[in-house]
Amino acid sequence: MYFLLLSTLLLLVPSALLQDCPEGVSVALSEPTGVLEQGVATFDCLVVVPSGFTLPEDATWHKDYLPLDTTDSNVYATSRSVISVTRVNFELRINRAEVEDSGVYSCDPEIAGALCRDSVNFTVNYLVSVIVEDQAALTGEDVVLKCFVRGVDPAATWYRYNETTDAFTELNSDSGKYTFSKMESEFFLSFSPASSEDTGVYRCEGSANNGRDEGDFNFYSLVAPSATQIIGGNDDGEYVAFSGTTLTLTCISNGVRAPQYNWTINDVILEEDTEDLKFNRTSGELTVVGATKFDE
Repeated sequence: MYFLLLSTLLLLVPSALLQDCPEGVSVALSEPTGVLEQGVATFDCLVVVPSGFTLPEDATWHKDYLPLDTTDSNVYATSRSVISVTRVNFELRINRAEVEDSGVYSCDPEIAGALCRDSVNFTVNYLVSVIVEDQAALTGEDVVLKCFVRGVDPAATWYRYNETTDAFTELNSDSGKYTFSKMESEFFLSFSPASSEDTGVYRCEGSANNGRDEGDFNFYSLVAPSATQIIGGNDDGEYVAFSGTTLTLTCISNGVRAPQYNWTINDVILEEDTEDLKFNRTSGELTVVGATKFDE
């Protein structure tokens, strides 16, 4: 069985691969470095042959030891440049490199019936990007703001928008209010306790791969809603209406952020509007259309 498998594999390998590269022939493949996502990567394969040898007309390209299909001109471009009677350069260009293009690349020119090879490890680095989202905490609680920086060897700097100067001011630990930490690509800004003065716009500026990105987000120091007041009734909290009329009750409460309102009738929560009961969770209004005794 193993002999059969080996025989099959040998049949798949061109006969030229079974021959040693001729003495005096050199193949040198350059490694593109510092390539970022969407960037251009260029491989140069310099072939030098002894005097009297014929320069190769073509070179086969491999990625991770598998043949690379270079016919898609939107992705790849190849060329051949004769430098002298003993030197020729083959070029492979990746027009818009992706991280998935990272791998082991090899250049295989055929010389005197043998394939000669040189290989390099190629890496495409992530473009630096900062990922943030609005965050909140109750007044008095400990606060940990988070920022994700995508890239190689990332770093982050924190800022807060200053309305007086109309500019962002860098935050530091000198005041004793803020502490900074990180875990791999996640960065944290911590302070305690949260107060209404902490509500505002914050910025996380990330750097990696010789690039920068930034993300702004809102932080809210939340204040629990105060006691509610219903407007539209009498001093006893009751509202009397004639049957068939339309009336509106308004629930008022203060908080940060603005509270959302729910209404109940006889301890039953109104889940959605009905034909005769309309409510607004944001404004706190409840409208009774065509009042009946069933709305009591």
